[in-house]
Amino acid sequence: MPDTYKEIGALLAAARQEKQKTLEEAADYTKIAAKYLAAVEAGDPSPLPSKPYFLLFARSYAQFLGVNLADLEAIERNGRDAEPEPEPVPESPQTEPSHREQRLLITIVALFVLAVVVVLVIRWHFRARTVPAEDHAAPLGTVATASPDSAVVDSPLVIPYAPYRAPGKLALGLWARQPVGVVVLRDGDTVLNRRLNAGEQQRWEAEYRFALSVDAPAALSLAINDQAALPFTGRDSAIIGLEINQANYRQFLPPDTALLARRAADSIARAAADSADSTPEGARHGY
Repeated sequence: MPDTYKEIGALLAAARQEKQKTLEEAADYTKIAAKYLAAVEAGDPSPLPSKPYFLLFARSYAQFLGVNLADLEAIERNGRDAEPEPEPVPESPQTEPSHREQRLLITIVALFVLAVVVVLVIRWHFRARTVPAEDHAAPLGTVATASPDSAVVDSPLVIPYAPYRAPGKLALGLWARQPVGVVVLRDGDTVLNRRLNAGEQQRWEAEYRFALSVDAPAALSLAINDQAALPFTGRDSAIIGLEINQANYRQFLPPDTALLARRAADSIARAAADSADSTPEGARHGY
């Protein structure tokens, strides 16, 4: 595989020199640091977070330079065919049961918390609906005064708080459903460049934009401004340099159904008002 890295790097370096491009221009386009692109050209994956990033960055670099990806894939296949297959490592028989027990415990705790929340909601609504109205109303001609016991109320239902977001900032959250390699740039600076474990979450805030590269989009869920984003359905190939910024982030969110309903109600109200204004005065009074 080292020879494969060298061959890919030499191909990309020759293409960049032929097109008279600089590493800085390539880094600005691909959203990959220039030092990593230099490592790719040198065929040296050691400066990268892990070896899989070499091929991920090489594909993005090849797209920028207009290199035929079929040539790159042929080099990769030749390198893989030349490598001896590693011997399978026997799995510990206790690993799978321990994971099952952990998932079962998490499920039980989640169901218990959900049951407590449901009971509290039902109890709170039941008390609010069964308090007699005359206990709160004062007789006609008198002023209602609060009794000493009226200040004692049940504790309100605690609503989980949303993460605080500074005004004007753009927030991006990630949740890995499966192990997935991710590169995130915030306003041009790299804040994440590694493989996320299953269940791992990350969150950042930017002044204007994020650039996102993912090697397995279906394994990653996004939240933008603490709202669940649309899933990457039907995307089996890697995503390179996806930009999410203050101008375009709404296209990654599902439609706001409440806002659409309010707009429809406003349109109906305006139509009714226009119809009433256009009705003759005599017809309005039944003449």
